[in-house]
Amino acid sequence: PAGGGAASVGTRRALQGAPVLDDDERSAGGQAFNETSTRRARRVRLRDVLDEPGFEWDLEPIRAKFEQKLGKGLPPAKVFDPLGSIEKLACRDLGADVLGLENKFVKVTPGYPGRAYFAALLLVNPHYSELLEGSFEGGLGWAFADLFNFLVRPVSEVMEAVDRFKVRYMDGNTVVGLEMSVNPGHGDWAGTGLMPADQQNLFFEAASKLVASNSPQQSGAGQAEDKAMAEVPSLLEGSARGQGVVFLLATDNQAEIQARFHQLEAADLVNGAGVVAILAATGDGVARVRLELQELWMLGLSDVAITTPGSRLGILGAARTHKAPLVVVSEESVHASAAPYPCYAQFGAVQYTSCFVPSMLSKIPADSLVPAEPTQPPLQPPSNTHPGKLKEWRRVG
Repeated sequence: PAGGGAASVGTRRALQGAPVLDDDERSAGGQAFNETSTRRARRVRLRDVLDEPGFEWDLEPIRAKFEQKLGKGLPPAKVFDPLGSIEKLACRDLGADVLGLENKFVKVTPGYPGRAYFAALLLVNPHYSELLEGSFEGGLGWAFADLFNFLVRPVSEVMEAVDRFKVRYMDGNTVVGLEMSVNPGHGDWAGTGLMPADQQNLFFEAASKLVASNSPQQSGAGQAEDKAMAEVPSLLEGSARGQGVVFLLATDNQAEIQARFHQLEAADLVNGAGVVAILAATGDGVARVRLELQELWMLGLSDVAITTPGSRLGILGAARTHKAPLVVVSEESVHASAAPYPCYAQFGAVQYTSCFVPSMLSKIPADSLVPAEPTQPPLQPPSNTHPGKLKEWRRVG
């Protein structure tokens, strides 16, 4: 175990990139990631990073089987924008009324934001909600974790790398995962540059507070809680006491975070960890995606996750194992979410649909502070429609 008692003195380590991939695996993507590289150069086939969950990931094998069996090409796909109408997604029978039972192929092309987690609206749809409630052992709140782990099955190279890291640094230790996406556009914060330094500092302050009870020199110190830390609990209770502590950091800017950590460490403002592992996916193509999958998987294996607001990696990493994250929402506040799943920021718009009943809001309670997408423009009803009689809720602007 890392840390723990006198043996922890001098054992803190900053693992640059961490030994997660073998050298031959890493060499395929050793160059710094270039945001301006062509889409073709970055394109990754799903089968190169994920095992198939019982059906083909790629369209071409399906096309070949279809043509072989029926002697003709695939019919045109029905194009569907699920966020084009919240009314349809939350209230209508999608198969019969929206997509058409005759359409065997559907191309989902969500509008802005293209990667919003809109499934919560489907989970409360009266045509499916009761059936889905009984399909997940833990109820609708487990829908994301169960479906994600069924569909997303990293290839053996990824899982073997995760297992090596887990055995070496995580087993027998208490692990605090910190997902710090600090580059512009990778999360929600004030300003257009890097995440503000004070907001970055709160990640380390929250992690230190989580494990403070594990450190004899901090336990019982009686220091007044900072207002920003009011929602941060004490993690180490019962069997966790006396274990080693690992801070596992996943970031999009390793140099920035490593410098930030050393600065805070020198000022004795970050404490409690015997090992600090700093992970940053580099390279391009398959190698980079595999590294990102490793980060996501290891964040889910952490005992608690502290995440960047609006960052998919942190929110999905915690939700994969049904953990509600701590979210550093600003330079002044850390929010303890009660939602162990991604949240659709505009979920409240379901109140203006024709099928709305109050129980919809309690079936899968949303937390607007942990959406799995950056901030969106607000939804607006059509200007000539009274909200109480709204039949369609479309995105504008």
